[in-house]
Amino acid sequence: MRYSKAFASAVIVATLIAVGSTASGPAEATQRIDSARISGYLNDAGVSHKDANKVIDKIRHGEQLDFETDQKPVSVETERKGDWEVTTEIYPDGSAETTEIEKPLEITSATSISAHAGPTNCKVKGGSGYRSYTNCHVRRTNPLYNLGFKASYTIVQSGKDYIGGVHGLETKYYAGTCSKSKLNTTRKRETASAKATAKASTVYKTYASSSSRNVWLKLWVGKNKATITKN
Repeated sequence: MRYSKAFASAVIVATLIAVGSTASGPAEATQRIDSARISGYLNDAGVSHKDANKVIDKIRHGEQLDFETDQKPVSVETERKGDWEVTTEIYPDGSAETTEIEKPLEITSATSISAHAGPTNCKVKGGSGYRSYTNCHVRRTNPLYNLGFKASYTIVQSGKDYIGGVHGLETKYYAGTCSKSKLNTTRKRETASAKATAKASTVYKTYASSSSRNVWLKLWVGKNKATITKN
């Protein structure tokens, strides 16, 4: 009987240890947050180290960042960086988001200028009344993930602009997971009432949060220009 009690006690202790290990799962998950990458991105965007640390702390606690909510950015800056048109939004809590579209000005092979993009083979060629862009990046970057793709499209001065194709869907995550990622051209050619459109989307879930959300990035081609929007 003594042996049975001792054995039972050992089983209980082992069970408690196992339960304790399971309970530490969420905490261990937050340790996978790439805080160095997040801090580096925020600092490049103009966010102070102090505010960047506050953003990382919110992520670790599973809190939504301001860029994910209806909060308005405190600053919005669009600038030309070499072959890239870059828009950076800074939010009240120190979170930030960047959207980039590659638009070479010269009819030549492009080289990477953006701090957030690697080498690319984006090219542009032109003729009488048109400019065609091939393999040009469209990208959305924030502390949680990157979402982007490459697009080929043509601007027609006296006709309808169109998207020739999209490929190379990119999803990278730094504080959670992405799933059900999709990329497609939803409208190939501009019409009298609507622009040509391509859309990338994914379902993002932060490690420390139980909820997930659908996020997307759209390329619009029409009225002789290309623009991007996001949700």
